[in-house]
Amino acid sequence: MKQIVLKIHPNDSVLVALTDLEPGDRVQNEGNSLIVTEPIPAKHKLAIQAFAPGDSITMYGVLVGKARQAIPAGGRLTTFNVQHATNSYDLHAAAYQWTPPTVDQWQNQTFMGYHRSDGSVGTANYWLVIPLVFCENRNIQVLEEALVNDLGYGRRHTYQQQTQELKALVQAGRTIEDVLQADLNTAEQSVSGQLQLFPNVDGVKFLMHDGGCGGTRQDAQALCGMLAGYITHPNVAGATVLSLGCQNAQVGMLQEEIQKRSPQFDKPLFVLEQQTIGTEESLISLALRQTFAGLMQANTAIRKPAPLSKLVIGLECGGSDGFSGISANPAVGHASDLVVALGGTVILSEFPELCGVEQELCDRAVDAETASRFRELMNIYAQRAKEAGSGFDMNPSPGNIRDGLITDAMKSAGASKKGEVRPLLRCSTIRNPFANRD
Repeated sequence: MKQIVLKIHPNDSVLVALTDLEPGDRVQNEGNSLIVTEPIPAKHKLAIQAFAPGDSITMYGVLVGKARQAIPAGGRLTTFNVQHATNSYDLHAAAYQWTPPTVDQWQNQTFMGYHRSDGSVGTANYWLVIPLVFCENRNIQVLEEALVNDLGYGRRHTYQQQTQELKALVQAGRTIEDVLQADLNTAEQSVSGQLQLFPNVDGVKFLMHDGGCGGTRQDAQALCGMLAGYITHPNVAGATVLSLGCQNAQVGMLQEEIQKRSPQFDKPLFVLEQQTIGTEESLISLALRQTFAGLMQANTAIRKPAPLSKLVIGLECGGSDGFSGISANPAVGHASDLVVALGGTVILSEFPELCGVEQELCDRAVDAETASRFRELMNIYAQRAKEAGSGFDMNPSPGNIRDGLITDAMKSAGASKKGEVRPLLRCSTIRNPFANRD
């Protein structure tokens, strides 16, 4: 089998093994032959040149580590011979100039979405049921049991049928081997087997959490901000919120956070406080009636054509490995650039996975304020991670390392390709929950 390697950036000092390599294999790099010195699994990296202890190691054109010990040309990079390292970064005065990709063929394309009164357009129409405090989680579960299946939203694998099949085997006196090798029904089916009662509502989402009670006021504010973000999201038609009453995360705090995000907020929002209503039975009964009323209102919404400029796409990390940064992430990044060129919005999240590419993102900021905000968030995260006894250097998981991502900077450089080359317009318009904490 042909031995294939890849050099991602002209300035890189490593190659990516695209196939498993064995000692003595000869690979080509820019017309030069390189002899592999040890087994190198696909997705891992081999040195183009010999590294002495302390030498910089470059990948994606940026510093991703330094040699802990001598590494021969053709040797494998591992967590034993490479340590995490990144370049420092600063703010530059020059404004980023971006040449958008050609998108003429999609200019007149539309998608079918739910138009909200604030001008945003959702790609879905969900109802939320959420607690303000974890003490209400059980009541949320009760509502989920009462609502989802009978409304036609629940789906499941037929595990109950599988149990019945196994039970029949045991009752028939079959052996343990028969049970272990049984071919069970795994088809996914609708729980209710009926049509949805509210066909224009895509589902009811129950979002439980472990916060809201104790902690600091900043913790409660951050929680309310997160919940408000869900409630005001264009994919959400409205929400039922359960509050106990005595927690730090108060109803007024949630309403304040909603107003920050949507000053003209007009979605149906039902907030029930158990200590005011009284018994659990009364709370659940009222929550069911109000949620049904909200679903009836949400069901009046219908999908209508919307321009692609109304798309807002959030980019999230999947299962990262040594190929993510050269396959899926650049593909997502290119698609993101097309969306932005069409006037849409793409959100590049996960600040811990931007370590080492800060200078590139600062340089792509449309103004100094955005660049400064990004730098502030990266610095604060790094500080808090250190205070917790961690740091960027501890980011790669065992699975990441097994599949070739041996430093956080290496992982981040590949992850940032989801952002491709478009300009950085804004950086976290929501108040930073880590600021001013004791």
